[in-house]
Amino acid sequence: MNYKTESRFTLGAGLKAFAFAGMLSCFIAAKPAEAQAQKYVQVMETATKDAKNVKDHWVTENDSVKITYHFWSEKGILSFAIHNKLTVPLFIDWEQSTFKSLGETFDYWPDNEPGKPEGIRADFHYDGPPVMPGHTATQGVGGAGANKNRTARLSEIEPNGDLIRSSYYIFPKPYFDMGAKYTSRHLALREDKSVMTLVYELDFHEKNTPLRFSNAVAYSTSEDFKSKGTLAAEFKLEKVTEMEARQFKNKSKESMEDAKNGSSPYASPRSFYVSVPAGQGVKK
Repeated sequence: MNYKTESRFTLGAGLKAFAFAGMLSCFIAAKPAEAQAQKYVQVMETATKDAKNVKDHWVTENDSVKITYHFWSEKGILSFAIHNKLTVPLFIDWEQSTFKSLGETFDYWPDNEPGKPEGIRADFHYDGPPVMPGHTATQGVGGAGANKNRTARLSEIEPNGDLIRSSYYIFPKPYFDMGAKYTSRHLALREDKSVMTLVYELDFHEKNTPLRFSNAVAYSTSEDFKSKGTLAAEFKLEKVTEMEARQFKNKSKESMEDAKNGSSPYASPRSFYVSVPAGQGVKK
């Protein structure tokens, strides 16, 4: 080995080496901070007086129809399965069926909103596959049971049949601003009880909840809708919990995709989550 060559040091080479070392140290110092800022998740729990908790799903029903809701996804996809309890076909009028959230009101008939929506209304639209209750957005499936689309506005559900709809996000925002009223507590990390992690929590009650959203489905046993019924439910945000991604996951070695697909101990069809962007949330 030629030690003389390796030990030669000129001013130009020294400056280049110094500059490179500085860039490298900045990169090494910046990377952990950036990674840390990306490691937080907010889980949002919902409550309602209009539906029952059945096997961890919100379910509302009457003598004619049963609707089962599923929210677990990024930003909360409002997914619901409609079950026809009758012995005759049931028709759903999507123009008369509505979804409301964050002051916006939508129906389910695309012809009423021609072209591509703009602004916040565009953020609400979910264009992926329908999500069956008990599944996740990435495990989306097509409509189940006998789902005959009579027109763009009407759908028919055969006796004892089902139809699934997934059209809108509940909370199309990057994160929830928890302000300064949250509480924090140390929890033992799920996988390693010797490691403590901070969890930030903010609870709401009926009067101060910052988010209410509702869904109403119009149905009839006649295609002309001379007589119709509506089954509606309103939901509210009850709790926000911000935590490290490693607390959100069931095991530190599993992927975030697995956690989001339902392996997370926080996963529930009655809740949804957002991945907090770098520099946002309580832990900035």
